[in-house]
Amino acid sequence: MEKTFKQGEIIFSEGEQGDCFYDIEAGSVGIYTSYGTDAQKELTRVESGHIIGELALIDQRPRSATAVALSDVTAAEVNKDDLKGYFSENPEKITFLFSEMGERVSRLTKDISEAREALKEACPKEESGQKPGIMDKIKKFADEYRMAKKNAAVSSESKKFAAFKEGEAGFSKQVDSYHKGEIVFKDGEKARCMYDVQLGWVDIYSGYGTPDEKLITTIGVGSFFGEVGLLSDSERTATAVAGMEGTIIESLVTSDFEEIYTQNPLKIVRMMEYISDRVRRLTDEYLDACAAAYRITEAEGKDVAATVNEYFTGVEKEKADGYAI
Repeated sequence: MEKTFKQGEIIFSEGEQGDCFYDIEAGSVGIYTSYGTDAQKELTRVESGHIIGELALIDQRPRSATAVALSDVTAAEVNKDDLKGYFSENPEKITFLFSEMGERVSRLTKDISEAREALKEACPKEESGQKPGIMDKIKKFADEYRMAKKNAAVSSESKKFAAFKEGEAGFSKQVDSYHKGEIVFKDGEKARCMYDVQLGWVDIYSGYGTPDEKLITTIGVGSFFGEVGLLSDSERTATAVAGMEGTIIESLVTSDFEEIYTQNPLKIVRMMEYISDRVRRLTDEYLDACAAAYRITEAEGKDVAATVNEYFTGVEKEKADGYAI
């Protein structure tokens, strides 16, 4: 369904339940957090040819930002009932949508890194002292948390939906069988693909083959892994090893998405749900870092070391659930 929005009109609001996304056909859209408040922040600007609001449709959780028309805007509104027809008519949008989600993963990863670096600088070694201006950075991240807390509307549960009923375990494009102990990929490698375990399981290790080898997690049948390789040009940060003789794994690359969708649309939807969940987890990680900054400002500079140490201890404990490969 085609929709039009006047300049300055809100397309959707942070915190509201989302049941559609928008394919911008003409005009420009601003994406904001805390829109209309003193803590308003522009996350990005979106021009024609881009998609906005896809996460809320995919995982059925409230909107994480507000979209505002910066000019007169024309957009195709797509809800879950329209999704199959939309992708059938615009198969190239499947790859594009994954690219959009990948950009969000990259941006959040950068935000998390900056917040954690600010926390480290706020708790320096005695001989070097605190870097100039670091408390301004801390206050910036604290303000992010204050507004997130004030506008808290995100459900703790992800209400996933299955857009289609047919063929989840059907058509597969690139399938390989692995011997027990065979390496799927190594820490430090680059490969623009992710994987779907169809039989057996895969063990994920840090420091594989070294005295510091550690099993991080195990990926079972019906689960994806290696999404960071698909979404960015980043190196793998762990090693994946087949855990059972005859483990069967499908390799998923963007050039195959249109064909996979035609033959097995539910698989593409499952992949979207999986990556959407990763975006949500990264958002939570970012807000956790902002919360630590908030606690530092609320304590008025007291117990900075204790706050920072407590935060990073928690990060270490959560690594098994938030590994990125």
